[in-house]
This record gives sequence, structure tokens and C-alpha cells, in this order.
Amino acid sequence: MPQHGTRRSGVGMYLDFYRLKRAPFPLTPDPTLFFLSASHRAALEAMAAGIEARQGFVAITGARGVGKTTLVHSYLARIAPQQLTPIVLWQAHLSFLELLALMARHFDMQEATDDAGAMLAQLHQLLWHDFHQGRNVALIIDEAQHLPRETLEHLPLLTNLTPPSEPPLQIVLVGQPELRQHLRRRGLRRLAQHGF
Repeated sequence: MPQHGTRRSGVGMYLDFYRLKRAPFPLTPDPTLFFLSASHRAALEAMAAGIEARQGFVAITGARGVGKTTLVHSYLARIAPQQLTPIVLWQAHLSFLELLALMARHFDMQEATDDAGAMLAQLHQLLWHDFHQGRNVALIIDEAQHLPRETLEHLPLLTNLTPPSEPPLQIVLVGQPELRQHLRRRGLRRLAQHGF
């Protein structure tokens, strides 16, 4: 209750009236408010198991507004920092070269080159180094249905699929149902064969 004649702000009055500890419905996803339905639990377990088992690729799809982004936040809040190095891309409108540059910045790599092949070779070395140190690295791409076709087609290059067992980078694609259609198109079958 207000004291000494001071007036509470609109938010404060709202919280007092409904006896809330904090404002509901935040603009950014809050994993502490995540309701874990059976389907959300299954998706969360699929993401965690795919990354832990080093499957290479995991795809999580669902309709707009069902909580996919909050699911990613929930996973990141639950995983121990020493178990995983996450690289999260919240908006997927990136060319493959821009994606490589983002990863290079994450690893504090010198990326003064526009040569995708050179950056890819350096990233492979860093990823294999982390792999041999027992660290799992995951590239999690939210809104992956917006990835340009060229970027989708080149994603397998990041996992170094030869040998196919235990790739050094796990890629999690999170998106709306049209993501499945993009992965099934001719030219993306190689990607779709790895865990989709």
C-alpha cells in the first residue's frame, strides 16, 4: 500500500491489485514462466538428447506462438555452462558467410577475410579442439524457417560430416512448420537425412 501520500505507478497498482510479485507477460521470453506441457517436454528432451548424443542436426518445429523461443531459453537455463558452449542466433536472415563471421566472433577468431573456405577451416580447428577437450558446441538457430536457401544448403559443411559419428558441432534448427518443407526440397536432402 502507498505510504505518506505517495502514489504508486500504474504497474505497481496493477501488481498490488492482483497480488502479483512481478508483471506477467513480459515482452522477452522468461524461462521461469514456461509451462512444460507434454509436447513441450518432448521437444525439450529431443533438443537436449540430440545435442548430448552429438547427432549433428536437430529440428524443432511448431506453429507461431506455441513457445519455441521460450523453449530455447528454458534449455539454455537448465544446461550446465561447463557442458555446452551455445552459439544462439535469434534472427535467421544471415548469409552463410555472415553466419561464419558470427561464429568467428564467438570464438574470438581473427575474421579479417571474406574467404568462407578459410574461415570454415579455422572454425573446424577450433571446434575439434573443443571436441577433444570434452566440450559440446551447439549452434541454435531460432526462426530457422527464414534462413536463406544458400545458408541451409551449406550448414552440413559446419558439422564436418566425415566421419559422420560425433560431429564437433551440433546444429539445432527451431522454426515454424514451413521449415520442414524447406528441408525436404531438392538440394536440401543431405541436410534432411541427418536427424530430420
